[in-house]
Amino acid sequence: MEIKLDRGIKDEGFVSHALEIADRSCGRWIANQSCFNHPARHPLEPMVKAAIVTAVAIYVQKFRWPEEELASALAIVTVGDAQVLIDRLFLSVPKP
Repeated sequence: MEIKLDRGIKDEGFVSHALEIADRSCGRWIANQSCFNHPARHPLEPMVKAAIVTAVAIYVQKFRWPEEELASALAIVTVGDAQVLIDRLFLSVPKP
């Protein structure tokens, strides 16, 4: 069995590089507002959920939000769940 010692660096680098090339305009296609214009019970698109979870993870790490907020983000399933989470957390988002 071969052990690849550089695996962690490769995986971390893959994510880090994407975050480096991302800018504010990426939000327009990753979590476009039209994705939220559905009834509250409508299933949340997987890419939108991933974007919300990633955003909350960044806020948790950079601004010391409680770890429970990440669990809350991971638990969202519907558009309504996402809207409730975002409404609750929005005021805590640091201003640019």
